Amino acid sequence: DGNISDPNNSVVNAVQFHPGSDEESPLLMTAGMDKMLRFFRIDGEENPKIHGIHFPKLPITCASFLGDSGSVVMSGRRPFFHVYDAISGNIQKISSIIGRKERSLEKFTVSPSGDVIAFVGNDGYIILVDGKTRQWISDLKMNGSVRAITFSEDGEYIMGSGSDGDVYK
Repeated sequence: DGNISDPNNSVVNAVQFHPGSDEESPLLMTAGMDKMLRFFRIDGEENPKIHGIHFPKLPITCASFLGDSGSVVMSGRRPFFHVYDAISGNIQKISSIIGRKERSLEKFTVSPSGDVIAFVGNDGYIILVDGKTRQWISDLKMNGSVRAITFSEDGEYIMGSGSDGDVYK
């Protein structure tokens, strides 16, 4: 039980180990519909909670570390997303992606380096955002609607699957 010291009070939508944490005692992040982002030190016994933060207006549907930095990007069924810097405690709310009129930014994936955030957009679009500046980079277009996206292990490619049953690379 990774979150035994402070279980979520609702559905857990995101679970991830920090890619740069100690293998002997890794850092685990959980986030969910209870609007909480939690961090746990996994020691195999007590798995103590290190920190937790509440986002009152954001039931979290997706969350991910930005590479091996101390930052976490999170979103929900909202037209905005947040980036939480766990080292400084700063929260940055990105209220929209300029040039896009998305009703929801609830699904995304992050490149392994944390340099790019790829959001599932409307009408078959994958919206690419710079992981550092949080600014729009580009859009990719698929036929049909986007259902799932992921980066290759080396971060060179993004793959998407959609309602048309095809996989795009």
